[in-house]
Amino acid sequence: MNPTIMNDDRYRERECLHRQHGAEGFFYRGTTYVQSLQRLKSGAALEFSTRVTAFFWSDAPHIVVWLCHDCAGELKLLNAESVPSQPPPQTQFVAAR
Repeated sequence: MNPTIMNDDRYRERECLHRQHGAEGFFYRGTTYVQSLQRLKSGAALEFSTRVTAFFWSDAPHIVVWLCHDCAGELKLLNAESVPSQPPPQTQFVAAR
C-alpha cells in the first residue's frame, strides 16, 4: 500500500457530487451520515449513496462527509450536527504484545 495515500488527510474525507459544482455545505461525521441513510427506505438509501464518495461503513467513525445543504436537508441533518472544517482525528495504533 502506498504510504503517501494513507497520510493524505483527504483520504478520510468524502463528499457529495455537488461540491465539485461550487455548492455550499458542511462536514458531518461519517457515523451521522450512515445513521441518516439507515433511516431511509432501501431504494432511497441506495440512490442517495451514489451521490457521495464511497467508503466502508465500518470506517464511518474515521470519516467526515461533506454534504451540500440540499443533500443534508434530504437526510434531515441539521447544521448543529455538522463538525468544524478540520481533518478527522487520527487513529492511534497500539503495538500488540
